[in-house]
Amino acid sequence: MGVTTADSGEKVIELLESATFDLVITDLVMGPIDGIGVLNSAKEISPETMVMILTGFGGMASAIEALRSGADDYILKSCEPEEMYFRVSKCLEKLELKRKIKLQQAQKIETIATLAGGIAHEFNNALSSITGHTDLFRMEYPDDEKIVEYARTMKQSALRMAHLTKQLLTYARGEKYFLLSMSLSSFVEGSLPIIQHILNPDIRLETDLPSDVMNAEFNSIQMQMVLSAIAANSNEAIEGPGRITISTKNTDLDQGFIEDHPGIKPGPYVCLSIEDNGKGMDEETRRRIFDPFFTTHFMGRGLGMAAVYGIVRNHNGSMSVDSEPGKGTAVRIYLPATEPKEVP
Repeated sequence: MGVTTADSGEKVIELLESATFDLVITDLVMGPIDGIGVLNSAKEISPETMVMILTGFGGMASAIEALRSGADDYILKSCEPEEMYFRVSKCLEKLELKRKIKLQQAQKIETIATLAGGIAHEFNNALSSITGHTDLFRMEYPDDEKIVEYARTMKQSALRMAHLTKQLLTYARGEKYFLLSMSLSSFVEGSLPIIQHILNPDIRLETDLPSDVMNAEFNSIQMQMVLSAIAANSNEAIEGPGRITISTKNTDLDQGFIEDHPGIKPGPYVCLSIEDNGKGMDEETRRRIFDPFFTTHFMGRGLGMAAVYGIVRNHNGSMSVDSEPGKGTAVRIYLPATEPKEVP
């Protein structure tokens, strides 16, 4: 383990931009870039880097404010070497735990991608058979208008599903796909007929889609897969009459949220929420819903939520799920807000 020193906030930022550090210990009072400035820059350049604030007794209020701003710990200048060693060790242990969690999440995503790729290939083979046989129907009975029309409708549906399968394969392989910066409210509005078709007739679909919601950059077909999968799970969780609410809003994610959702950066996001008043889930079920092929008697899609998680992460986004037995479920998707872009 090596130690590097710097005599100013500017020098610390310069070092962070050229190398990777596990921990930064910075004085609170410096100029022109103070400890808070170093903290903000460190978290922006390398969110994983731990930051400890060094302050005197008179700076306790500022130290507490620094913790609220994202500092991992603070140290008083009068502390004994043993305490310094203990606090630094705790910070590094916390960093190691974060890295293990990040590695586990990466391994989970890799597993999901492999499973999704295998299933997409099998599904694509089945669709090829369907489209081929619909063409044979039309060739065999060219004069039967009903058969020709049925075959045409079947082929259109199969081709649409083949396109979705292609998108799933793109996700599984980690390939690039076309992204468009657009309003999530407009996207959901255009998707409502598809979502309504998924739902049982006695389930009421409500929306709250403000027109001032910021843009997010996403692939509309993949996001349609996400929305449909969550709506399908909500539909299965409701027995008899019920309600599903889809809403969008602008939000700012702070460092506290980021610590619980590694892999994203603080800043402005757009939140897409899908809430239902269905059965809800216990804590054990809630923690496992993103596992490949995990299912319950009312969440029968298996891979659905695992694929949803992977697609959202591929869009540099994050997800949260809140649920209690008998109180329904709320799934929230956070996508980075962007400026509108012209379609090339």
